[in-house]
Amino acid sequence: MNKKTSFKKIAQTLFLLSLFFFSWLGAKGEDGSDTIPLEKALKEGQIDESAVVSRVGFNNAHIAEQNNHQIKVFFEMENPGKPEGNLLYGLQLEKKIDQDNYLAIEEKYYPERISLGQGDVISRQIEYNIPDFHSGDFRLWLVGKNTSGSPRGITYLGEIKLQGDNQYISIDNCFLQIGTEEKKYTLREGVSFKPDEVVNLTCDYTSHFDKPIVADLTYQLFRRSVLNGNGIDLASNSKETLSFQEKEEKTTATFALPKIEKPQAYDLLFQLKDQNQKVISNQVNIHLVLSGETMTISNLKLDKESYQKGEQAKVQLDWTGPADNFPDSRQMTKDQNFKVTVFAHLNDEKGEICAEDFQYSFNIDKDYDGEIFSIPIERDCPVVQGVFQVKNDQGEVLDTWQLNFRPKAGKTPTTIPEKKQITNRQKIVIGIFLLIIFSFVIALLVVWKKRKSNSSLPPISLFFFFVVLASLASSHSAHAGSKTLQIVTRATSIYPCSNATGGDAYGYKCKTWYNGWCTAWYTTESNCAVGGDYFCSDYNNYCYNNAYPGLSAEATFSTDKNTYSPGETITVSASGLKNVPCNNSITSVAEACFQGTCGEIYSSTTSGYTTFKAPSSAGNYTITVKLNYTHGQYQSRVEGTISFNVPDNPIGNFELADCTSLKGWAFDPSDPSSSIYVHLYDGSSYVGQYRANEYRDDVNREYRISGNHGFSITVPDSLKNNANHTLHVYAINTGRGNANPELTNSPRTIKCSPPSYSCSGTIPSGSTMCTGDDTGLTSNGMWHYVGTSSTNCSSTTKCEYYTPPAPVNGSCGPAATTYMSDATTFSGAFCNSGTVSPASPAFPAPDSSTTWTCLGQNGGSSVNCTATRQSCPTIGISLTANPATINQGYSSVISWSTSNVTSCGLYRQSDNYYLAGGTSGTATVSPSSTTTYRLGCANSCSSASQYTTVTVLNYSCQGSIPSNASAFDAEESTGLTNDTTYWTYEVSDTATKCQYTCNAGYGWNGSSCVPAPTLSFFADSYFIPYNTSTTLRWNVTNATSCWGSSSDGSWDGWKSSVSSSSSTGNLTSSKTYYLECWNSAGQTTGQRNFTISVPPPVNGSCGPAATTYMPDATTFSGAFCSSGTASPASPAFPAQGSSTTWTCQGQNGGSSVSCTANRLAVIPSACGTANGQVTCSKPETNLCGASNTASSVTQNGNNWVWTCTGFYSPPVNCKAEKKCPWYEVAP
Repeated sequence: MNKKTSFKKIAQTLFLLSLFFFSWLGAKGEDGSDTIPLEKALKEGQIDESAVVSRVGFNNAHIAEQNNHQIKVFFEMENPGKPEGNLLYGLQLEKKIDQDNYLAIEEKYYPERISLGQGDVISRQIEYNIPDFHSGDFRLWLVGKNTSGSPRGITYLGEIKLQGDNQYISIDNCFLQIGTEEKKYTLREGVSFKPDEVVNLTCDYTSHFDKPIVADLTYQLFRRSVLNGNGIDLASNSKETLSFQEKEEKTTATFALPKIEKPQAYDLLFQLKDQNQKVISNQVNIHLVLSGETMTISNLKLDKESYQKGEQAKVQLDWTGPADNFPDSRQMTKDQNFKVTVFAHLNDEKGEICAEDFQYSFNIDKDYDGEIFSIPIERDCPVVQGVFQVKNDQGEVLDTWQLNFRPKAGKTPTTIPEKKQITNRQKIVIGIFLLIIFSFVIALLVVWKKRKSNSSLPPISLFFFFVVLASLASSHSAHAGSKTLQIVTRATSIYPCSNATGGDAYGYKCKTWYNGWCTAWYTTESNCAVGGDYFCSDYNNYCYNNAYPGLSAEATFSTDKNTYSPGETITVSASGLKNVPCNNSITSVAEACFQGTCGEIYSSTTSGYTTFKAPSSAGNYTITVKLNYTHGQYQSRVEGTISFNVPDNPIGNFELADCTSLKGWAFDPSDPSSSIYVHLYDGSSYVGQYRANEYRDDVNREYRISGNHGFSITVPDSLKNNANHTLHVYAINTGRGNANPELTNSPRTIKCSPPSYSCSGTIPSGSTMCTGDDTGLTSNGMWHYVGTSSTNCSSTTKCEYYTPPAPVNGSCGPAATTYMSDATTFSGAFCNSGTVSPASPAFPAPDSSTTWTCLGQNGGSSVNCTATRQSCPTIGISLTANPATINQGYSSVISWSTSNVTSCGLYRQSDNYYLAGGTSGTATVSPSSTTTYRLGCANSCSSASQYTTVTVLNYSCQGSIPSNASAFDAEESTGLTNDTTYWTYEVSDTATKCQYTCNAGYGWNGSSCVPAPTLSFFADSYFIPYNTSTTLRWNVTNATSCWGSSSDGSWDGWKSSVSSSSSTGNLTSSKTYYLECWNSAGQTTGQRNFTISVPPPVNGSCGPAATTYMPDATTFSGAFCSSGTASPASPAFPAQGSSTTWTCQGQNGGSSVSCTANRLAVIPSACGTANGQVTCSKPETNLCGASNTASSVTQNGNNWVWTCTGFYSPPVNCKAEKKCPWYEVAP
């Protein structure tokens, strides 16, 4: 290879690499997203409509921003199906516990209830503040449900890492138990229980705090599911806390869950909070069911979201019965059958009634079912809103369902930028870097080829340079996107002629057809398919295989540009070709689809366009373009994408400009809920900054945003000068954008006349306008006071006036008056007008006065003023002691009253000790010696004292108090009036002094106090046998005599006054004994007594065994004795015809008796002497043996017959021959 060829190859290689690289840069900015799976499935008919409960789902869901524990999540919620209400969304956080497993630890729910009509899409960006103690690897899910807890989509958002402080309490290994049952239930199995049952929660708690911590138990209750809106905070049965002292301290605790009142299924969230109510534990979600009659709306849908007057709103209501009706339910509400009524209220978005309030009743008689009913529409209802309530017969609301559909604002759902791509700025940096390298390579080539004088190098270099520049420009400038789609049928995909219809027996193929008959044949295969690009046709020129080889159809799609403002119209156009071979029918359709909406561009022609509206949210978006081709039975479709961008910069509209105001709206798509500023320019001159913060419902509806975005600017006076002013309004970027764009319809031009200004209000009488202040005004003003002379006027301020001062005569104020002697301050101002001199007069002393002058002002007269204070009143004091003389230990009452005083104090004169106070009163004193007392009093201007003395006498009792005696009280020896009173004994206290009495437990015997006697009286035995004795005993102290007696008088008499004993002698009956003792003081022990019990005599008597027995008897029929004792103890039973005798002996001296039992003998049955005799007459005597009983005698043939029965013996038959001396002839 020569050098020239080598250089050329190098240049070509660099050129191709450049094209490849910059094509890659451009391609990276045009990636589009696929059609969402749900939408694709619906369009391709992959979902069975009859099996679809809901089509609500999430699109474009992702984590938009994370700042450690602060997460922002963006998502779209779409409903391609029937209108639905009561939709909710929330987040679920899972923690990674090992390589393959995650544990759900928290759910975050949002209270917004959403209604979506068919095709509606809403977008939300929500914030999630995760408790800051969480640390590690986590997964985040987006969850959708309706208020009954039925799923409405779940989307995985991705993994996140959290860096927390790990200062928390972990809760795990939890289970539930009902009352005292031992069975354990998991937290999510929905255990059912009765209203009167207690549900206990047991968990392991581990503290990970570095310090001691006290945690409060908190509960939050949710109907059906945590995603059912606002929870209810429940108070625990008592103030329950957990305390931990050390890190990693672990405890297991059981708590009773709070009471739930209404039957239903619930989620109960349980977690711990510190004393500042900060969450310090993971979340525990408990699902449980309170048993009872209830129902739940599981889903409610209308057939559409808008109606006209006269139509019927078709309602499909799915419901479930009592929440505890599930397999293995612990407390199942069985055989339910109760009536409920649906109350429906429908209105439009303005609150106007769409239909009369509607009622529909049905029975809850199974676990679940559905109801379909229709509501007549009374007036046009463009947007349905309303509420459905289900009540039982008692009027209790069992469930509520809300619909809140929104007015349509076009079919342009809001979108957000996709996940990060290579930005234009990054492309430029990469391109510049490669350009530098490329230039360096070119420079090397120039040097290398310098000597060769190759004239082709500069053009090649220039060509490379412009290729690079063009590539760079294409990577960041806004240009129209395009996509060319082709449908190409290759020769290998069609039927060759050998498969064509028609042929003879020799295998030749038809060349010419006429009226269905072949008139000529091909002889070789190549005659039919020349070069492989042609096809076989019949005589009518219809293609055999319904396909055309090669390029069948082509379409080039393009957008009018690549970058659009939010809400701007996007025009997608297409032009192309379609081949029409043979006479077959051909259809070629070009269409474009964006965010669920498709538009046909052309069908019958080969060019056309369709339009979409750009989303309000910034980001990169993709339009799907399609080319559909039909050639007879052959069908084919190809798809492609065109990308465009909605920048982050603000958008808006400058709508109105007149001489009063400038109006329009603006918002920043990257922060659509905030109000931004707009800047106003007059040409190139800055005028001012204004906030777009007025509410514009039309803007919010059009762009599906919230917040205030309108502005209304008052035209500044500087623009009102009869000159044209071209006004520009720019939206100021506050988000991610990089420009402050000028609003649509800006600039606008105004020309305004100068304004006329004046001073409003009036100048008061006697006041003067500042010179020139009513001319040359630049704005309206109001007359205002500036001072008392023209020197107070301002040269730059208009509408000023001054008021010269008027003369002021001095006049005395309320301080010039007469004060009471006890006053200390003036009662008001010194002067009503004028100036006081001196400035601060002294307050007058009692019985004196003070004078000052009120000086006139502005030439006014002055006046002298005087304040007088009255003289001090005389203090009056009355002080007495009653009695004035007391004996030692006694008291005296000191009383006093006063006049003209404000305070008094009673003091002991000797040491000035304070006793009492008040301007009047009493005080009780008990001095031990003669004492003088002083009462000191004062008023506001003087003081005085008064004195009184209490004289104390000191005498004592003579003699002494004997042992075991005490004075009645301390006063016995106080208050004596002489020294001649002696101590004396008295039974009770009297008014006489020096008296004493015996102490408790002692008595007075006339000379001393002796102790009281004591007595203990008892017997060795209190129950003795008949005619035996026992010993009586007594213990006595401090007694001088004792007297004893008995119930029969046999023991009456004086007994020993010291401890002793006595025998009772043999007793044959019970007897009671008494004993009482006294001391020398006559004190008694009181009578003691007890009874010695002796059993009474019992006479013997025969029992039921003493009777006559039948011959067949073998045992006695009862006891031998009714009383007494049988002797012998077991008599023998008598033989037949004999008797047995025994004795019942008396007891305790009772008499005895003899008893007999007889047994009868058997008498055999025997005939008498009449038996065997011959007699004509009936025998009547000697029929039976002794003691036998004869039956009646009867004739039996020639015999007289009878029976004889003995005693306890079977009967025997007897007879006598009947023979008479005559013959008996029958009649």
